[in-house]
Amino acid sequence: MEKEIWIISKFNMIINVGSKNKIKIKAVKE
Repeated sequence: MEKEIWIISKFNMIINVGSKNKIKIKAVKE
C-alpha cells in the first residue's frame, strides 16, 4: 500500500514538472 502511494506521488511530481516545463516553453515561444 505504501509503495503504491509513493509511486503515485512520484508520478504526480513528474507530471507537475512536465506541466511547468510546458508553461516555460510556451512563455519562451510567445
